[in-house]
Amino acid sequence: MVIAAFILIVLLIICIQAYHAQQNNNNQIEKHKGEIAEQNIILRDLTDRQSRLIIEKEWLAKEVHHRVKNNLQIIISLLDFQSKYLEDPIAFTAIKNSQNRVRAISLIHQRLHQKEDFQCIDIQIIIRDIVRYLKESLMNNDNIEFKIKSISVKMDVTKAVPIGLILNEAITNSIKHAFSGQSVGEINIELDYDLENNLILSISDNGQGLPIGFDLKKSNSLGFYLIKTMSDQLDAEFKLINHEGLAFNFKFNKDR
Repeated sequence: MVIAAFILIVLLIICIQAYHAQQNNNNQIEKHKGEIAEQNIILRDLTDRQSRLIIEKEWLAKEVHHRVKNNLQIIISLLDFQSKYLEDPIAFTAIKNSQNRVRAISLIHQRLHQKEDFQCIDIQIIIRDIVRYLKESLMNNDNIEFKIKSISVKMDVTKAVPIGLILNEAITNSIKHAFSGQSVGEINIELDYDLENNLILSISDNGQGLPIGFDLKKSNSLGFYLIKTMSDQLDAEFKLINHEGLAFNFKFNKDR
């Protein structure tokens, strides 16, 4: 009986200790559950705040592009208004050329404002927008055919604006000067990757080309100066090929 009583007491002690251990475990579990619940609340608040910040950032980016576009439209209207009072044909042409340059930038911001992705824009779309605008504003007939061969490439605005200005200057030069005395003409615009994953942009025509002895470095043409400047901004290799027409070739890395 003594041994049985001793064993019973030992078992009772073990049960009591196991009970207390289980209680401690339950308390720890409840404590951890409370901590996890608090962390979940904090994480949910941070996630909600981040979502609100993203929405606000997107709204601000959209508003910036919208306001830039509107301001550029005002500049275009002012230039147009100013041109009506000019009698000097050289000054009139300069004003119209400036309008086209501002329009090229405006088209980019207009596209960015319309998109859900406010950081990047497809250059293929910009090429077609600028070609469409220049055809409507500079061409009086359909004697010039445009051939566009472009892949879809997304770039941010710091790359898109120089490309837009390059396109504007090169295409304008071809429309105005390349086909004098020709009944028909052709302008080719190509954008693609080379084997080294560099982008190659080419704007060429089959017109009369540049005069013999033309030196780009000595040229005082604002259009050529802008093309060279925008090429430097893209960190591009620029080649001007004056053979059986005129070709502007640019090689650059879109991620650099």
